[in-house]
Amino acid sequence: ELNKDSFTGYRRLEKLVLRKLNRIKWVSNDCLGVLRYLKHLRIQSWPQADGLDLRLLLSGLLLRTVEIEVIERLLKNQIHNAFSKRLRELTITGEELEAISAEAFSTIKAGELILRIKNTHVRRLQSDIFLSLARRMTQLTLDLRDNHINELSPSVIYGNLSWETVGTNLVS
Repeated sequence: ELNKDSFTGYRRLEKLVLRKLNRIKWVSNDCLGVLRYLKHLRIQSWPQADGLDLRLLLSGLLLRTVEIEVIERLLKNQIHNAFSKRLRELTITGEELEAISAEAFSTIKAGELILRIKNTHVRRLQSDIFLSLARRMTQLTLDLRDNHINELSPSVIYGNLSWETVGTNLVS
């Protein structure tokens, strides 16, 4: 069990790993609230944990780097409104993850972001999945290594924009 008192003695903690905790059956959505100095978090989704809402667990924290191992097959709205504008790196992993919905990243607001999607079973990314991010960011870096992606069209990033307008060179 992780509750609001679990981290009381660690208020100045800056890095935390909450993964591979398979025996945890209950997680309070406010258990990380006392960690005001927390900047780096590695966590997993807990579909089997009663009462857990990942976006409530993460909201209010001033995280700079986050790595989330998604245990579910679909990443949809689990991280909506979960991050502050201080977020600089977001890594999504998970061998069970097979699909990412177009709105999965739609609420992320940051000036610059490195988005990594790695070690998943995602085969295809929906058209325009990163378009909302690209429009709001001054710099967006995508790292899509170690997935099962077999097709990646330009519309995944640029939507209906022409390559010439964006100024991107296609290198084969």
